[in-house]
Amino acid sequence: MSLRRRIGIALAAATVALSAAAVEPDGYVRFTPRWSAPDGVAIARPAPGTPAVLKIDLAGPVRLRDVVLDAVLPAGMDASSPAGAAGPTFFEVAPRGGARVLRADLGGIPAGTPATVVLEVRVPEEGGGGILSFELRATGASGETVRDGLGVVVGRPEAEARRRHGAVEFRATPQPGEPPR
Repeated sequence: MSLRRRIGIALAAATVALSAAAVEPDGYVRFTPRWSAPDGVAIARPAPGTPAVLKIDLAGPVRLRDVVLDAVLPAGMDASSPAGAAGPTFFEVAPRGGARVLRADLGGIPAGTPATVVLEVRVPEEGGGGILSFELRATGASGETVRDGLGVVVGRPEAEARRRHGAVEFRATPQPGEPPR
């Protein structure tokens, strides 16, 4: 076998190995978020400086096991599980990149049956806010690792959003502790 052919095979194998190790959302789980006031009345978007309740239904086409959902809070935002809420509750875990992280252990989610998580969010005053990130990790029916995520805009992020090609985009902003760009 020629050297060129062996190098080509090695490069192809390395590409396959690296792409298999990439951590990207699978698009496997359907996230359905909805806001309400603390009294349960549905609202389109919470007003700055007010508490609001965010309910998220999670459903997948197959049974999921060992489901863990992390909520990564933007700077200046506070959130917790509402007192007396039914279902899984969020608890604080080690910060990630300077951001507070809340975790809910959901156990298993049957195929096609949504599981609901509830988070009470205190929306920052005018000018504060950001993107509340939800990161899901689970084991699929065949033993495969499932990763998925959702971002919910809360309050008024530092950067103005713009719609481009059907998607909402934000300009890059520094993370906590980084110098301004």
